[in-house]
Order: sequence, then structure tokens, then C-alpha cells
Amino acid sequence: MTKVDREIKNSKRPILSIEITPPSRGEKYDKLLHSIESLVPYNLKFVNITTHQPSVEYVENGDEITKIFRTKKPGTIGMSNKINRLFGVETIPHIIVGGNSKHQLEDQLIDLHYLGFKRVFVVRGDPASGQKRFSSHPDGYLYATDLVKQITNLNKGILVDGSLSEVATEFSIGVASYPEKHIESLNRESDFGHLREKIDAGASYTITQMGFSVEKLVEFRDMLQRDIPIVPGIKPITSLRQMQMIPRTFFVDIPPSFVREMENAKTRADEIECGVNFSVNYIEKLLDNGFHGAHIFTMGRGKTTKKILERLKGAFND
Repeated sequence: MTKVDREIKNSKRPILSIEITPPSRGEKYDKLLHSIESLVPYNLKFVNITTHQPSVEYVENGDEITKIFRTKKPGTIGMSNKINRLFGVETIPHIIVGGNSKHQLEDQLIDLHYLGFKRVFVVRGDPASGQKRFSSHPDGYLYATDLVKQITNLNKGILVDGSLSEVATEFSIGVASYPEKHIESLNRESDFGHLREKIDAGASYTITQMGFSVEKLVEFRDMLQRDIPIVPGIKPITSLRQMQMIPRTFFVDIPPSFVREMENAKTRADEIECGVNFSVNYIEKLLDNGFHGAHIFTMGRGKTTKKILERLKGAFND
């Protein structure tokens, strides 16, 4: 059992974690750090930091047009290290399959090892900008399971070329899961099969995609048939417009009662109040049903998350 497993399973209180995205290229990071600082007092255990594969840009310079690959939000490893040092909160950088070769992934993992990181979160990643389907790097992987296997081997001191390292890494591996199935999967059982493969390959816990149904999460836990911590992903919705966009992007249903309440909101303040109330009730029901914690997708905007945590009356702190 890894440290993450033990901390989640043996904690006397539910585990609180959040997910943020690094600042866009050229932006200041002050607001992001202030947002995290405001949530630390609620016994914040982990901060997951997303990453994305580079997109293609064409830059015109005189008579020449240059094709370059540029990441819109760089700095995942740097922000992970900074947040860890400033606030003493464990940070978990995302490592993605998309856009990376096996050797590039190994280099990232070695850098994280040198910096003292013990945890990574593995995702395949979305299709590259402008592409409808995901395609792998010519010397990379098509599935997150393969990256989990690579990290498991690195933990055994086996490098990607098969040679042996003098020092083995100690990464615990988290992976994403989709209680209502990934949008590309044909059905839930097929999607569960992919998750079981990731767990069998070495993943030790999972954070779910955003969801709005406790019943579906309980059913997912029962169907998974693997004894690992499942941390539900929470996405606070604070406007009708935001609510309407989510099903178009993610394969999730929003409860009709929540939709009606949001539609009946008269003001912006009413919309926020509606969204906060739903998130508070949803998290309370999840904890009552034995889930080990909550992972809130703040994406760096912490005011709503703070409102939710204030109303949970100490569920995550003493």
C-alpha cells in the first residue's frame, strides 16, 4: 500500500484535494497562489496541477512562416514545486501521454524524482488542438495504461530502454475514472475494463470525472471490483450558462431538480447560491455513503470553493 493509499484510507477525516491549472503563458500567478492560500486552512491535503500537450501555431516572420509547438499553460512542474514550498501542501503534477515520447516522459519523471516528488497523476490527455481524435506521439503511447506500466517499471529501477537504473523511483500513481463512462468509450463496462487495466498495471487510487449523482458513483464503486480509494471529482456550477455547457463537453448528466433550481434563479447571486447549495449537499451525501473525500475542480478560482467548505462545517478539518 502506498503512502497515498494509507493517507486516504486511514484518515480520521475525509481527504480534501483540489485541482488547478497553471497560469496561461505570460500571466501572473499571484491570484492563483492567493486562491490556494485561502483554502489551506480547510485541511487541504493535495493539489493536483494539470498539464496539456502543445498546440501548433504558425508564426509569420517576414517572408517566412514557422511552425512551432507551444503550450498555452506551461509550468506544471514549476508551479507544483512552488506551491509545495510555499504552503507545505503536497502537490501532484499531471503527467500526460499526449504529445510526449516515452523518453520525454521518462525525463519528466526523473526531474520530478530529483525534486523529491512521490506522487503523479496519469492521464492520456485530450486530442491535440484542432484534432477530433486522439493520436499518439510516434514514439509514445496510445493509452494511459502504458504510461502507468512505464512508471511502475521505473519504480523497480527499469528504464524505458530496458536498462537498469542505480536508484528506483517511489511514485504512487493516481488515474482518472469515469463513472458515467468516457465520452469515447462504447459502454460503461468497456470503460471499467480500461480502468481495471490501469489499476492492475500499478495505479493505486483514482479520482473520478466530475459527477452530479451519488447513486451513479455508488453503482460505479460496486461495479469496479477493485479495492482502491475512489475520490469523487466535484465541479461547482455557479451559472445557468456554465450548466448548459458542461454536458456538451463531458459525458455527464445533471439532475433535473438542479436544472430547475438554476433556471429559476433571478439574479447572479441567486445562481451562485444555488450552485453552492447543490455542491454542499452533494458532498455531504458522498461522505455519508462512505467515500474517502472530495476532489474539487477549482481551476484556480477559489471563492466558490471556499463558500462550499465554510458550509460543510468542518467536514475536512478539526
